[in-house]
Amino acid sequence: MKYTINPDLIEKISNNILIVISLEDKNVHCSNEIGILIWQNLKDGKSTKEILENITSNYDIDVTTAEKDMEEFVAELLKNNLISNK
Repeated sequence: MKYTINPDLIEKISNNILIVISLEDKNVHCSNEIGILIWQNLKDGKSTKEILENITSNYDIDVTTAEKDMEEFVAELLKNNLISNK
């Protein structure tokens, strides 16, 4: 599946932390290094399958754990209206 980033945000990466501010509700959302990788891949239009491959090739994590963590992160992004389904 592919997603679209909500255009009504401000984002910054600093010290390996992703900071996203929603202009709609003014909430601040932060993520770690793997969250940055997922976010950048979503912005690049990558599918969740491609993102999972990127996570497991860049980090010492098994596929099952990476998939579970990625699905939870993406669900949180959807819930907070930071991304939408394409």
